[in-house]
Amino acid sequence: MAPSKQRLKPKDLNWRDLATNGRRALGMCWETSRWYLSALIGTSLAASTFPAALAGLAGYLVTQVETLVVAKSDDLTSLVPALGAFAGIMLLSGIMQALRAYCDSMLSAHMDLRITKQLAAHSTELDLAFFQLPENHNVIMRGAQYAGRDFLKFVLSMISIGAEVFQFVTLFGVMMWIQPIFTPILALLVLPMLAFRWGLSKMQYKINIAQTSKARLKTYYSVELTRKEAIPVVKIFELAPILLERFEALGRDLIDLDQRLYRRSAIGQAVGTAAFALAFLAAAAWAVQETLVGALALGSLVTYLTCAQRFRTCTAKVTKFAAEMFKNSLFVQNLYDLFDATPEIQTEAGLSPGPAKGRIELRDVSFHYPGIDDATIRGVDLDIRPGETIALVGPNGAGKTTLAHLIARLYDADSDGGRVLLDGTDVRDLSARYYYDQIAYVGQIPVRFETTAEESLAFGDFKRLKGDRKKIEEIAKKAGVDSIIEKLPSGYDTILGRRFGEQDLSGGEWQRLAVARALAKDAPILILDEPTANLDARSEFELFTALREMTRDKTAIIVSHRFATVRSADRIVVMDEGEIIEIGSHDELMELDGMYSSLYKIQHRALNG
Repeated sequence: MAPSKQRLKPKDLNWRDLATNGRRALGMCWETSRWYLSALIGTSLAASTFPAALAGLAGYLVTQVETLVVAKSDDLTSLVPALGAFAGIMLLSGIMQALRAYCDSMLSAHMDLRITKQLAAHSTELDLAFFQLPENHNVIMRGAQYAGRDFLKFVLSMISIGAEVFQFVTLFGVMMWIQPIFTPILALLVLPMLAFRWGLSKMQYKINIAQTSKARLKTYYSVELTRKEAIPVVKIFELAPILLERFEALGRDLIDLDQRLYRRSAIGQAVGTAAFALAFLAAAAWAVQETLVGALALGSLVTYLTCAQRFRTCTAKVTKFAAEMFKNSLFVQNLYDLFDATPEIQTEAGLSPGPAKGRIELRDVSFHYPGIDDATIRGVDLDIRPGETIALVGPNGAGKTTLAHLIARLYDADSDGGRVLLDGTDVRDLSARYYYDQIAYVGQIPVRFETTAEESLAFGDFKRLKGDRKKIEEIAKKAGVDSIIEKLPSGYDTILGRRFGEQDLSGGEWQRLAVARALAKDAPILILDEPTANLDARSEFELFTALREMTRDKTAIIVSHRFATVRSADRIVVMDEGEIIEIGSHDELMELDGMYSSLYKIQHRALNG
């Protein structure tokens, strides 16, 4: 079964988790740009004092005007300072708003770059086993949604809450000074509203967890309906109505899941607004009554009502930003879960001896895929000599690719499932970085790097080959792909693929380029998984002619179903149901008259009629 480290499970968060997420998020923003974050916090806090100041100035102006009216005076000199302060605050508010918008946009851009890069880098460090579990793909999807702009919403909601709370306190102080009876009631209404928002956010998080698999499947159907490679099959087999029906059904299921949340949110918001409105009405009525009997100045009434209105708006914003912070904290947790996931195969830790000779030994090796009870590899013993070419053959599902992945250390054998040795040293004791440096690898589906043809080859050993056109041309010629590249419109400078360039390659040409890239690494161990799957007979012959020449002093492991390919190997390893059942040269295995001989004869008859 899968190690516990590989499996990520959603968890129910509490206030302590909220505080931890907030600290980590602010820390990340601080490391990204201290200036922008400081400016956002400073301007937000400064602007939060403006409403109380403006309310106080409005009350003062009303009082001064009332005095002038009573005195029948038209001397407005006493109003100039207050009017000037009023205008100054309005101007400063506009400037700070523009500054906040600028800092917000710039910090968003920097955070998007940082988080997206960090997410991509961390994903490449995780074990291949991590990606075998569907629930981990759910975490990746939810975490990736909160890169950059959306992640910053969490930070901005924290800053906004801080600013609104500061404004809340200043307004509360002014209102308490004028009216100390009803004001505390208005303030206490915030607490049940915050509790409601927290519960609502947790509910939204749980719904999102429940939705993720369906959302991924919905996205899958959408992609298959628009993917170039799928369009011919969809057209010819008339699959569009079926895929569209499933897409729509999943969409409706997602809407139904959201409906309960939206209904509860609307009811809660309506109840909260009504409760605050009643409390505000009682406070306003008391203040008006006090003014009518002369116990409260008209200016104080204006200040109180203005503050109360802003207080209501402030309270609504506090609960709104708190809801956003709660929600985003719950979702941002997915990003932290992904960042906190640690690979079991550590890249740097371990020994880094000199260049490998290329001897590979497997001792009683067994392996289970994560989440699968049945072993894919069972008790395999194999000794591959330096410079030897080994072919792995067998029926589909025999475990050939899995064994190649174990040799490449893309997986480690089960903890109690034997050992893989390189030159006599257990690969678990070696630095994975060192081990990967000793290996060149081509998978079943070649990676199509849509860069220039020169770069696509140079990626085999970019530090050594970058910009060295002469060396790259030599490798292309030895690997037999020079004829493919030379016919391209701009030769080695042609951008391959249709997404960014104008020249695509056939499946076989992409495959040959991938093999050439592996050979460009000049590593002592070469692992090729179905390298001739997309090649015609002539291309296959040309490829293996080049391989024999370029792997003369290398250890090569080739996975293949093509017996014309493998018969020239030094030894052929026949696998079935995760075990090695036959080993020998082509002639030895034909004489043995076992599975290899049977499969070879079937394929030979099929090819030759």
